[in-house]
Amino acid sequence: MGDHVGAVKCFDAALKIRPNAGAYYNKGASLARMNMYGEAVKCFDAALELDPEHADAHANKGAALDNMGNHAGAVKCFDAALKIRPDARTYSNKGLNLDKMGRHEEALECFNAALKIDPEYAIAHANRGATLANMGDYAAAVDCYDAALKIRPDVSTYSNKGVSLNKMGRHEEALKCYDAALELDPEYFIAHANRGMTLDEMGNHAVAVKCYDAALEIRPDVRLHSNKGVSLYNMGRYKEALECLDAALEMDPEYAGAHHNRGSVLDRIGDHAAAVECFDVALNAYTKNAFGRLKDLHLNKTGKDAATRHDAALYSKIEGAYNEKGLALYHIGKYTEALVCFDMSLGINSESKTAQYNKGVTLDALGRHADAIDSYDSAIELDSEYAAAHYNKGMSLSKLDKREAGRDCRNMALKIDPDYIHTCKSKADAMVAAGNHGAAIPHYDAILEFDPNDAEFHCRKGEALAARGKHKAATDCYDTALKIDSELVAALMGRGQAMREQSRYDDAIDDYARILEINPDNADAHLAKGLTLADYNKFLPAMYSINRALEVTPDHKDALYYKGTVLEQSGIYGEALDCFDKALDIDGGDKLIHNGRGNALVGLGRYREALASYDRALSLDPQFVFAKHNREAALAAERLN
Repeated sequence: MGDHVGAVKCFDAALKIRPNAGAYYNKGASLARMNMYGEAVKCFDAALELDPEHADAHANKGAALDNMGNHAGAVKCFDAALKIRPDARTYSNKGLNLDKMGRHEEALECFNAALKIDPEYAIAHANRGATLANMGDYAAAVDCYDAALKIRPDVSTYSNKGVSLNKMGRHEEALKCYDAALELDPEYFIAHANRGMTLDEMGNHAVAVKCYDAALEIRPDVRLHSNKGVSLYNMGRYKEALECLDAALEMDPEYAGAHHNRGSVLDRIGDHAAAVECFDVALNAYTKNAFGRLKDLHLNKTGKDAATRHDAALYSKIEGAYNEKGLALYHIGKYTEALVCFDMSLGINSESKTAQYNKGVTLDALGRHADAIDSYDSAIELDSEYAAAHYNKGMSLSKLDKREAGRDCRNMALKIDPDYIHTCKSKADAMVAAGNHGAAIPHYDAILEFDPNDAEFHCRKGEALAARGKHKAATDCYDTALKIDSELVAALMGRGQAMREQSRYDDAIDDYARILEINPDNADAHLAKGLTLADYNKFLPAMYSINRALEVTPDHKDALYYKGTVLEQSGIYGEALDCFDKALDIDGGDKLIHNGRGNALVGLGRYREALASYDRALSLDPQFVFAKHNREAALAAERLN
């Protein structure tokens, strides 16, 4: 009937009348079924005091100690039971505890003994498979699970078989096993979770998320919240990923994996400092766990092989966290600290090609190009097909004026991966986006070595040079681009701006006119032409061009700003103010527009309002010199008036 509380009361009544081993044993069994293992052990001890040869009391005491985590004590109990009466179940339970202690070979001997007594004992076959899986012999484990499933279909056995198949890379077969488990029990949490992990490995992150959701509906679990977060991260859904990882940490603030994964997400979205903090928390927890493992190994006197797999996984996490922390530090320019992290990662695994490569990149950033080459060589030694390492080694050689050798390395990268040129382009563009134009230029040079007729990248190199104030060199790049493609608008626009910076106004106007021949409705070209004419002090034609830009694009913020500026400089303050106000409706956070508005208000004698505009500009940039100067001038003018 399952009324264990009532059963315990009955046994207590019987024991008051006459203490006996059977009643103590049965009371202990009922308490164990109620998960009251400590009380159960006391009852089994009482039974054994009355009857030391009570095999079931020894065996059930062992099972209770197993549930309490006392596996060594459990093994002693099973041994005592087996001396009295050899039994398949007891051998299997002893093997299970030996496996939990990492004594896998002894565990297998126990399962073999159990199966010798009862070849049809499905649990012993399944437990034997679990031990073989823990030893890394997944093929043999699958055979054991199959033997168990022939005797009796079981959800946990199907799920465990799936895990072993997944470890062998047989993902589709693994999924079939999880499906078989869920057919037997649709609410089997572990099968949903394992199915999600296999789908993640297959790259099917969207379906993996659904599996994790199904598991989490059955039972909240810190690890699955974290796994779901990783899946969402891999799908680029970073905000949702962080929400999942936060949910994991709400359940267990000490869960290292969630801190680690949270750091990965934060680093990807550019919050590198916060990422470093997450990696530090994860590393503290991993390291604490590692010391705990060493202590356990010493106390249990288990051999090195007993903990190999568990510890390998733990140290792999530590290695990865140091490597990722190093990358986050690199991203915020803390190169020396980053190097320490990469060295820590390599201290754990000297064969990590990724850490060697990242170390090389960091040494390059420090200007230690020869040392960087050594790191790239180490990475290439580990993986001769590592295209990125060949490419970066080539860049380092070129920086040491070994240009031919550098070119050979970059050519090797393309030979290994013909599509690597796209990675090079993305790398250079990312540097420009981060404002690091100087670092991008060598990459543009390398790209143009591969394809000298790529007009777009001659143009991008010109833009990078112009951003560094090298307008003559930029002009040369634009010239080359236009020889390849005479109608490349970006090159014409860039060259026009470079000409303007060199005071070659007629040449600049010619370039803008050429753009307008190609596309008469190019608002940026109309505006650039107007600004160049304003440089000439030709305000009427300048205003015509700026107005033309606004006819094409009425909400062109820059055109409104510059029209306001020309009107203000021409003394037409009211219309200038209207332009600045319209521009601020589009972008209220532009300091230049607030400053221009202040100038127009000064012209109108509205000093208080002008001061408010200058103050707004300075709130956006406290070091904005023009706004500071204009504010002082407005205060002086207000006093005079």
